[in-house]
Amino acid sequence: MGIFQNLFGKKKVEKQPVMSAKNPDLIELYDEFGRAFYVPRSIWKEKVLGDNLEKAKNNPDELYDMLLTALQDGFAGEVVPYAKQLHEIDPFPDRGTTMLGIVYMKVGRLDDAERVFKDYISRHGEDGVILTNLAKVYSERGKESLAEATLWHALELDPNQDNGLMWYAAIYYERGGDAAQEECYRKIAKLPGSWRALLWQAQSFLLKRDYAAAKKLYLEAIRRAGQPIPSDLLMQMSGDLGQNGYLDEIIHLVAPHYNSKVHGLQVGNNLIKAYLDLGQSGQAHSILEELYTYNRPDWRATLDYWDSELAKAHVSEKAGDPVFAPKSMEILTIEGPLWGRDNSPFAEFLPEKTGKAKRVAIIGSTALIPEPPANPEFQLSDAPGRLSRSVPLILSEQIHLTTEASGTALIAFAGEQAFALFGTSFKDNDIAQLMGRLEVIPDVAIGVTVDTRNLKWEITLRLIKVADSTCLGTSRVKVNPDNPGPAVWDLLENTRRLLEEKAGIQRITPPSWYKLPVGKLASEYLLRLEQQLAVIGQKGQGLSGEHEILDGILQLYLSQSNNETIKMILVQTFRQMKKIRPKIISEYQRKLERLLTMNTKSGAIEKQFVKSIQELLD
Repeated sequence: MGIFQNLFGKKKVEKQPVMSAKNPDLIELYDEFGRAFYVPRSIWKEKVLGDNLEKAKNNPDELYDMLLTALQDGFAGEVVPYAKQLHEIDPFPDRGTTMLGIVYMKVGRLDDAERVFKDYISRHGEDGVILTNLAKVYSERGKESLAEATLWHALELDPNQDNGLMWYAAIYYERGGDAAQEECYRKIAKLPGSWRALLWQAQSFLLKRDYAAAKKLYLEAIRRAGQPIPSDLLMQMSGDLGQNGYLDEIIHLVAPHYNSKVHGLQVGNNLIKAYLDLGQSGQAHSILEELYTYNRPDWRATLDYWDSELAKAHVSEKAGDPVFAPKSMEILTIEGPLWGRDNSPFAEFLPEKTGKAKRVAIIGSTALIPEPPANPEFQLSDAPGRLSRSVPLILSEQIHLTTEASGTALIAFAGEQAFALFGTSFKDNDIAQLMGRLEVIPDVAIGVTVDTRNLKWEITLRLIKVADSTCLGTSRVKVNPDNPGPAVWDLLENTRRLLEEKAGIQRITPPSWYKLPVGKLASEYLLRLEQQLAVIGQKGQGLSGEHEILDGILQLYLSQSNNETIKMILVQTFRQMKKIRPKIISEYQRKLERLLTMNTKSGAIEKQFVKSIQELLD
């Protein structure tokens, strides 16, 4: 929960991360597809940082951003010349002066820092931020009285400096504890235009459960701050209210002033949480969707988390709705590869099945868990449920492409709102009876059960002759729940052998383009199959994680861009998503355009891939 620890807190969460939280010796970057990758600090310092600064040296805004990041990453010594350059060209002299002075302080050049700050004051007059940094120079030299006096004067000029205010409050706290600190806030709050100190006073009243007094201060802070209201103000207000249980009050005081373009994830994070905790998932989802449109890869993990939480809340809210009753359950039949149906542009590449071809139907949606529900559980995708659906999908695909038979997966849905998950294995007779009610009755059926009750999961497959409910054979594999793909691939081979030996279904040579990824990517393949199933089956009504679905299949493709099978899955996932969430596809325009430039082969599938991507962009 590391990325969520600041909920209802005061630390900013919107800054794009650069240093890896897991390893401080790595620098985290994002590529054009939003994928994180890491560069050792030594390599970044020697080969990247200087080149980037050199390219940006005549662009003040870009140069400032790079310098700020470099300082946060501990590269002060490497950026001194570029801080000087910014100081010379910055149209905002206070910004360039502050940056250069701080860089000088970081490298121990206090005399130069003092000179830079004093030169600014002599040329442009006194400035609160400049004086606060000058006070830091005095403090570094041990001149605490002069530092405090300078700091106070800085606050008189600009009482809403976060660093300056907190430094001054810390001085008072060291002298007299909480009482002295509160007196400090009262003192600063009296300064013209002061609003930040009011927030700290309000926090004190919230801790005393005096909301009326806190509200009065919040309203005054909003009035003093003017428009647009600073993100820091709304962030701290919503954080303090949330931490003290005033959720309705967040909605009444903060939501009317929220502007996603101005306040971003920093404030939106707390509003989403408040709406979700109050059971107002619709409002939370509106904020979430708006934040997604900014395409910030550094926000993605947080937004995906909320997307998942909102989807869970949706299912929970609908649990008592008649549409979720067992009588409304329906079975979706998927013949052959999932990505070859629904007018797939790649259907022509699939092998044709004659009328004499035997039919194999696969029913899963069954997971044994430690405390199973009495009735079928209507759910979004969790690990057991996902595996219970992806195994029938891959079996149907494999049977269709590598044997003479026709494979069909049967997936249980609850009113197009969620998947149905059974907690008890189907009996052989029940499977046969279910098959007998299908429009086209299969010759044999396969029942799939995922047992998650032990550390090592187990998948059991039972081959049933539909005509008389006879079990023709079984197969079992142990599964690593963190990486089920390799075991499932073993199960595929076992199934082909079982079908050949017990049902007389012969193998065929699969199409030359059909290649399954291996290792960890095998598990990724299963995940993306099940997610495409969600897009198709739920028709948008209960779908969640749309961005993760699209980003996930993109990243699988990028990991094996020559795999024609994955190209087909990518196209179909995007095509189906466009039907139900057309606005989301527009957010991926640049990434889709980039795919066109990456695809240079001239085969039939590649040509169809390019054509399909172009159609998505139209």
